[in-house]
Amino acid sequence: MLKFEDLKIKKNKCIILACGPSLKEIDPNKIKKMSEEYLIVTIKQSYFQFQDVSDFHFFNCNNFIKYKRNKAKIICCSSVPLEYGKKTIWGDQEIDFFYQITNPKKFSEFNNLDNYFNKSNFGSFKGPGIMFEIVMPFVYNLGVKEIITIGWDSHDKEGYFEHFYDEEKRKKMKNPANLPYNGENTESIKNSKKLKSYFNKHKVNLKCLKSEKCFLDNSIERCTI
Repeated sequence: MLKFEDLKIKKNKCIILACGPSLKEIDPNKIKKMSEEYLIVTIKQSYFQFQDVSDFHFFNCNNFIKYKRNKAKIICCSSVPLEYGKKTIWGDQEIDFFYQITNPKKFSEFNNLDNYFNKSNFGSFKGPGIMFEIVMPFVYNLGVKEIITIGWDSHDKEGYFEHFYDEEKRKKMKNPANLPYNGENTESIKNSKKLKSYFNKHKVNLKCLKSEKCFLDNSIERCTI
């Protein structure tokens, strides 16, 4: 396993590619061009289209497919212990950083997010969702000052999610995720506003792709790629 402190990052801007439907709205060649200036972060299945430019790749215990090593550092965050996860889900998947969620306290329950984003704590709290549980805390601690998200869409309908890939394909993955619990989507949208406010306070410019498929809080600036 690698140590976070040993990472040497020169770029201070980042693009996060998640698995929501808005990922289909971008030209992959533009992302490859932007990778000259931006760190590229992939989440789960977005990796396969962008593995040649991905600098950091994140996954957890749901919707798992093995990710072949390319240039990215591979990060796993899960509520299950590493060895148990290897035996039951991940097999011989290469992992550079592993974080176990051990504290049931959720993002929405923090009045002060400094503890949530503290380098010694991140990856140990509940989100819900991989974006809150590890991706944003990890990227924030890299010291970036601009973050653009694509495919981080959420939804205004409860008990529903949508991916850039077919739902039947998802059901065939290892340990397919359950539908969001009642109220989870609303909670996630409120959390996106809270995240934006915290980042503004710390001079991190958080933006997302302008898309009809994106339901993040309107305080987050929409942008085009």
